Amino acid sequence: MKNVMNKINVLMACLSVCFSWSLDAVVVGSNSLVSLQPTITFPAIDTDNTILGFAWFKNGFTLADATTTCVFDDVFPISGAINLNGGTLSLLSDLTCGSGVIFAGASSTVNLNNLECNFGQADLLWTAATNWQGSTGALNFFSNVTLSSAWTFSGHCVLTGNGHTLDLSGGSITVQPGSTLELRNITLENISGTNISCIDNAGVIVFDSVNWNQSGNFAFTHGSLQFHNAINFAGNEIFAYQSPQVSTLFAQSTLTLDSGFTFSYDPGTSPNLLAFVDNSSLLVLNNNAIVHTTLQGLNLIKGSMFLQGNALLASEVNGSINNGITLGDCNAADDFITTLAGGVQLNVSGSLNYKNVNAASFNMISNTTSLFIIQNSALNIFQNLNGIGVTFFDNNTTLGQSPGFSLLMGTNQLGILNNVVLPNC
Repeated sequence: MKNVMNKINVLMACLSVCFSWSLDAVVVGSNSLVSLQPTITFPAIDTDNTILGFAWFKNGFTLADATTTCVFDDVFPISGAINLNGGTLSLLSDLTCGSGVIFAGASSTVNLNNLECNFGQADLLWTAATNWQGSTGALNFFSNVTLSSAWTFSGHCVLTGNGHTLDLSGGSITVQPGSTLELRNITLENISGTNISCIDNAGVIVFDSVNWNQSGNFAFTHGSLQFHNAINFAGNEIFAYQSPQVSTLFAQSTLTLDSGFTFSYDPGTSPNLLAFVDNSSLLVLNNNAIVHTTLQGLNLIKGSMFLQGNALLASEVNGSINNGITLGDCNAADDFITTLAGGVQLNVSGSLNYKNVNAASFNMISNTTSLFIIQNSALNIFQNLNGIGVTFFDNNTTLGQSPGFSLLMGTNQLGILNNVVLPNC
């Protein structure tokens, strides 16, 4: 009997250890042995919850609540639901999620810590608010994502879509103060209102090979934008640039305004906040695209513009305030090279100020190409404007010219044309 009781005591001790492990263990996995893990809930009372190198989670894991933290230092992909429940997950290794896996739970935080989160190939519906943090870090998506919640980014994060779509029809992206978000190789859908934004003027959003599709008018009010490689803005909507910061189109990069798209320059301050690095920084206007400026005007220098279809340059006028859109600044090195494809008409509303120095800085591909100065608008010549096409002046328009400089192309007056002598540059 004594031996039996001893055996029972040993067995009970073992069960007690196992039971205690299941309740209190906060370190899961091993750095030397592979372990197949059941679903686990990490407790809130511990501050050192950890997933170690060879833990294989086939059914996901859960953080108990918003006060729970957990460190991920695993090499295996995670399958099954990851429910953060408002808690914080910190990476010490790259995290790969299985097909269809997202982070669930309200307003949770993921510290990327210079590492990557990789998401699987099944399309994702992301319903939980997520705060992405870390001095640097990366998110890699291999499927389409529909975001119906808020993502916020702190630090410097690179979000790569690998050619897929991020749909913001019910969601938003916010860049925290002093932070940078890079969007690469991705299509953004259902952009409207301010659903992609920077909290302050130190925030930066970088577009690198991005298709931007608006479903409603949009305003960018704080921070700066950077454009790299091929960027396409589409939608029969208005993009209002209202930030007081400089945004830049980089070298060997193209920003295309698609058919019916309006870029409205509206910072209310300087006319010099849209920068082009050099002549390889190209703005393309498709048919019926519009570049618009409010009363502060818009100065375009150093870059290039190509019209693939009929387009409109429009500027607002209020009494004597008529700053218009200006090409060049009377310094040859700063010419804004403008090219009109054959048969294309460039329409001008408000005023267009021509200050390019080099004759080759305004190119009309054929004699079927034209400028059309709309009624009550002005073409102001501060340098010679050459072209093989025709300039049409609607009724009650103005041609301003600095002494010694002329419009060197055919003209066609459709009504009263007012001639004005302008000062030199």
